[in-house]
Amino acid sequence: LLNFWATWCLPCVKEMPDLDALEANLGSDDFKVVTLSEDRAGLKKVLPFFKDRELDNLDAFIDIKGRVFKAFGGRGLPTTYLINKESMIVGALIGPYEWDESEAVALIEYYIDK
Repeated sequence: LLNFWATWCLPCVKEMPDLDALEANLGSDDFKVVTLSEDRAGLKKVLPFFKDRELDNLDAFIDIKGRVFKAFGGRGLPTTYLINKESMIVGALIGPYEWDESEAVALIEYYIDK
């Protein structure tokens, strides 16, 4: 699951605990939540954010110049892509979502098992 976000994006901030819980619940060799920050200040902004909110299950990745976001055709934050084992995008969502909801978990488990 690839999530583009930023510390200044209120909907992004709201969904980060759910993404952290999703990684804690499903994270494995077969599934990973990757949160890619669009903060121009980079890790000096993102690492304290993770620490303050106790996002202990997520790794901090940054896309300072927005190149990855642009390559994915990003239009707004948060934007999330579900990518299967063949590196194909099988789902996309612009906007926040409650990632610990049973429907989201079931969809992700489907692609993990597929």
